[in-house]
Amino acid sequence: MSKMGSARRRKEGAHSITLALAEGLGIRRIATRDVRHFAAVRLRDGSSFELVVHPTIPDRS
Repeated sequence: MSKMGSARRRKEGAHSITLALAEGLGIRRIATRDVRHFAAVRLRDGSSFELVVHPTIPDRS
């Protein structure tokens, strides 16, 4: 097992724990930059989390 594979599993495990806690507490809005992982998740009732995404490059407009 490579160090990268182990780190990725720990990160995915942390995501799973975060989502399980949020759902259990009735939290539906999550602030994240990791949209790829969190957007794919569906809750038990079939709905999804509301993602609050902060861009890494500020909008100059």
